[in-house]
Amino acid sequence: NSENDNLQGGVSLVVNKKWAAHVRDNGSDPLGRWVWVTLFGSKGRKLTVVSAYRPNEGGPSSGSKTVWRQQYEYFTIKDSATMLTKPIKIDPRERFLVDLRTLLKRKKKEGHQLVLMIDANQSRYAKTRKMSYMDLVEQVEMDPSLDEEVSIVPSRYTGTMVIDHIDTYGIPEENVVSAGQLP
Repeated sequence: NSENDNLQGGVSLVVNKKWAAHVRDNGSDPLGRWVWVTLFGSKGRKLTVVSAYRPNEGGPSSGSKTVWRQQYEYFTIKDSATMLTKPIKIDPRERFLVDLRTLLKRKKKEGHQLVLMIDANQSRYAKTRKMSYMDLVEQVEMDPSLDEEVSIVPSRYTGTMVIDHIDTYGIPEENVVSAGQLP
């Protein structure tokens, strides 16, 4: 990286106090799209918590400093180096969902309960011609924990739709006492 490089985006996840002693594993996406931590509990339970950021809508003409454009160029260059044909134009928003689905399904297969906290930059119910956020949660069999209809501090894109979500897998509904977000 040079002094002129400016990579937008990134996520964080903090585990403190009594929960820190239960951390057994952690990881991140090399592009800073998500981070995760696995906590071990009683009776061999494993809980993986993921914090993720999906880029806004964009296109090849998006500014060079946008998250969408930086990821688009990364995947185009990376994939073109391994292909004999013309590189495929990859949509970073769709690639994000495909790659995150791979991680979540792997953790499920390993017997983990899951919590996904995500700035999806898309309503849960938006349908697109490509993979949508709803497709991801349906394919991983996740349940919503942050009720969009009664959220006290809704996260909205231009004031019209909730774009931040908290979803779970393998956690009984009665065990979710509360879920929310800070303004």
